[in-house]
Amino acid sequence: MRKESHSFQALQDFVRNIGVPKGLKTDNAVTEVGHKWTNFCRETRIDTKFTEPHSPWQNYSEHGIGALGRMVSQCMKAFNAPMSRHQWCQKWCCDVRNHLASRKLNWRTPEEKLTGNTPNISVFRFHFWQEVEYYDPLAKQPSDGWTPGRFLGIAWDSSDYMTYYIETKNKNRRCTHP
Repeated sequence: MRKESHSFQALQDFVRNIGVPKGLKTDNAVTEVGHKWTNFCRETRIDTKFTEPHSPWQNYSEHGIGALGRMVSQCMKAFNAPMSRHQWCQKWCCDVRNHLASRKLNWRTPEEKLTGNTPNISVFRFHFWQEVEYYDPLAKQPSDGWTPGRFLGIAWDSSDYMTYYIETKNKNRRCTHP
């Protein structure tokens, strides 16, 4: 989400893509107690709970958000990525964390707990902002079609899990070729 006001759309997307959660615990943000949010939770039978004001320790996800933030900062620095690609790094770090086993989940991954399937880690062939070459079918002769780019992330919603987002030298074009 780019803004907190996008939280209702994010909830709708979650329900559409993943399924209806049994419950949600929020921090009483304005967007999470409004008419649309409340009505949607009632219609979909989502049990809602709230933390006390100014008590972030009551929301278990706050620790995970902090750990994710540290991971993103470390990756941005380690891979020397520009700040303008911060959101892509956040997405990549979320993907990595969703495929890492956790003691709190009985040494299962979040992906496995959610779907029941053992996740396929072979899609993690590249790290964020890694220099890669991709095949550009529109390349002109005498080029062989292999063009340098930077790895941004996995295109999960494509038909093939080995399809990636690549930043090309031409900034007006993003490729999703495998």
